[in-house]
Amino acid sequence: MFKTINGNLFDQNLESYCHGCNVFGKMYAGIANQFRIRYPEMFEQYKLGCSKKLFQPGDVFHYQDLATNKHIFNLFSQSYPGPYAKLEWLKQSLSETLNLCQSLGVNSLGSPLIGGGIGGLDPKEVLKIFEELGNMSSVNVVVCIL
Repeated sequence: MFKTINGNLFDQNLESYCHGCNVFGKMYAGIANQFRIRYPEMFEQYKLGCSKKLFQPGDVFHYQDLATNKHIFNLFSQSYPGPYAKLEWLKQSLSETLNLCQSLGVNSLGSPLIGGGIGGLDPKEVLKIFEELGNMSSVNVVVCIL
């Protein structure tokens, strides 16, 4: 199931969150910065993985915060920080994220409009990807639009 809501992603009572990131190891702008601040251990693991070149565009890095039991999915939708997101990378990483959610028993996934701001993607095209993949999944997908 797929739906959009107006509001802050972190105000939603969901089992998991995802956001777009780059393979360069930087999370200092946009909502990625909020994830870095809220989940510092996740950021350190992400940064280490990037420094070891473990991730490619289209990949997913899953992190479970044991304090909150939230699942965080870092979708590698960009090769470099800034307006370098690509729809095919977003689609590939979102598809993998939804598969991971199903295998982990995670029933809900919240997301910002990945790539629709700093990433340089057309927000309408991003929503089409979320709607298509969300409606094919048993995971409740909620895209938060501020």
